[in-house]
Amino acid sequence: MPDLERLSPHILDAMDAGVIAVDSQRRILVWNRWMERHTRLPAEVVRGKSLARVFPDLDQSRLMDAISLALHQGEGSILSRTIDGSSLALYPPQVDETAGEPISQDLVVQPLGPRGGEHHCLIQIRDATSDHQREITLRTSEERYRSIVEDQSELVCRFLPDTTLTFVNDSFARFHRADADALLGRRFTDLFPEAGRAEILERIGQCTAERPVADHDLEFTAEDGSTHWHHWRETAFFDDHGQLVEFQGVGRDVTERKLADQHIEFLAHHDPLTGLPNRAMFQQHIKRSLAQAERSGDRVAILSLDLDHFKQVNDSLGHAAGDTLLRQVSERLLACIRGADIVARVGGDEFAIVQVQIDIADKASILAERVIESLSRPFPIEDHDVRSGCSVGATIYPNDSDDIEQLLKNADLALYRAKESGRGVFEFYSVDMGAEARQRVEIADGLRDALGGERLKLFFQPKHRIDDGVMVGCEALLRWQGDDGEPVSPAVFIAVAESTGLIIRIGDWVLDQVCRQIRRWSDAALAVVPVSVNLSAAQFRDRGLAAKVRDALGSSRVEAGLIELEITETALMEDAETAAATLGQLAELGITLSIDDFGTGYSSLNYLKQFPVGRLKIDQTFVRDITLSEQDEAIARAVTHLGHDLGMKVLAEGVETEAQRDMLHQIGCDELQGYLASAPLPPDEFAALLEADQDGPRAREE
Repeated sequence: MPDLERLSPHILDAMDAGVIAVDSQRRILVWNRWMERHTRLPAEVVRGKSLARVFPDLDQSRLMDAISLALHQGEGSILSRTIDGSSLALYPPQVDETAGEPISQDLVVQPLGPRGGEHHCLIQIRDATSDHQREITLRTSEERYRSIVEDQSELVCRFLPDTTLTFVNDSFARFHRADADALLGRRFTDLFPEAGRAEILERIGQCTAERPVADHDLEFTAEDGSTHWHHWRETAFFDDHGQLVEFQGVGRDVTERKLADQHIEFLAHHDPLTGLPNRAMFQQHIKRSLAQAERSGDRVAILSLDLDHFKQVNDSLGHAAGDTLLRQVSERLLACIRGADIVARVGGDEFAIVQVQIDIADKASILAERVIESLSRPFPIEDHDVRSGCSVGATIYPNDSDDIEQLLKNADLALYRAKESGRGVFEFYSVDMGAEARQRVEIADGLRDALGGERLKLFFQPKHRIDDGVMVGCEALLRWQGDDGEPVSPAVFIAVAESTGLIIRIGDWVLDQVCRQIRRWSDAALAVVPVSVNLSAAQFRDRGLAAKVRDALGSSRVEAGLIELEITETALMEDAETAAATLGQLAELGITLSIDDFGTGYSSLNYLKQFPVGRLKIDQTFVRDITLSEQDEAIARAVTHLGHDLGMKVLAEGVETEAQRDMLHQIGCDELQGYLASAPLPPDEFAALLEADQDGPRAREE
């Protein structure tokens, strides 16, 4: 018993007999070329329809009985008889009265093997009717053809080899907003844009009896101006002598699929939020720009920039406001460039510009200044005037490099230098930046290794009350011993940690280690003083900060009063409202809070009085020359009075001489920290200091 999979379409189409395969529901699965020629019903029109739908006269025929026998009992049948008005023909029972010749058909019905457990049936038909009678039959089948294709949602038509239309269905006529009769006689190709006509003629011109089908997509503009796509399949029909008779055309609207494909293609090369080119597309633009510049001798500038305070906008106003800011930034950047230049969004808040056809590098600096000025203006977002701004780094082709990857690195290095110099700054790439970058990479790699090893150490520097010298606390200070055994300056590695994001991991490690050390001192029966821990700006922005502090205290069984957290004045005022909420959460845990480096940043006194802060630390830059500079003395005195008026203790850091201590005592400063009292000490030496301090008078803060 044959199965459906083994029926070769090429063999079926080459047979001089009709072949139909139906499933157990009598739905048509196979409809070969012979059936298409003799019924003028293309396979794509009838496939899937029931046999009774295509040939309604068969419901009570012997043929249907034979099909049932094949499907249910697996028995074949051979049906051969003259049509006399009874039942066997697939065509209507017409008789040629002139010739007296009846229609004759031979039919063979046989079962097909199961496909997925379902039986199928194969019907073979050979038409024995004379040529004259066949024409009568074909004319009759035309009516059935029309009744079927008129129900199709697809656009169906037939046209002669010169593309003159001979039939269109209602869907075809409706689409072209014309009466069906008015379309007959017109050229099929004339109904399409001129640009697509040559393709149609080329496609159908390639049809042969062996390869009679042409498939292609056509784009055109509707009367309302919208763009549409149709997939057209033209099937060529040949007579018994191999002469082309006509074409069958079936069109299907594939606009949604095309638009979806275009959208996917767009997303592959563009940022969906701003519509700007993404990093991949940006690099393609650079490649083309450099190739053109090489031919013309022009220069090309690549500018890299990122936004200031973008995370604060997201955190305070929400991600929708952040998205709005990015879109407005994109619009302003586009307004800054010329038509030939390109702006791309290459990261979260990172943008880049290709400036082409420049003769001198100064034109890049002019563009950078224009960008900085434009983005420094407020952005109206949700009834707020949001201020952002940016820094810009630039590199020039071919001055700095002719390699795309290197140019992009150069622009990023220049941006990094600009951000180090302050906000709203522009920097050109210079060769020394490469060496600095390599050093930063080495430091970052070393820090990652140190976090997993034992090369990060904590030292502790005591704090003393000025009036009686009693130790009232200490500050935990991080030290790192490099691979060569030499210490790495905190000023170097802390900056790298902040720029790479490692500062979060390092800060968490420091907090955990301080709590563990306090536990060890307590277990040794030492009277532990409060230990202050520095918080980076990145840590302070972490919404999970209070939970991390609570967990660190709990895991080491340390009282909250033994931990003091220090945050710089600048970091505190980046987002004062969010800072107030975070400080409040920490204060609820019982943590003491202090403002580090006070006087070096900018503070709002309105916010400062609301913050639950217990201590102000006068920055060492005002302490160093306090005995020599009246201005430094005035600043230290003002900070001291301000702190006292707000109910805070005031500590001076970096005190190294007795003269400095005496001056601070004179102006009323409460506490000091510095080498005058003690250098930072490792844990065991500081433990000895605690033990010695227990034997003498020592006071704790109330």
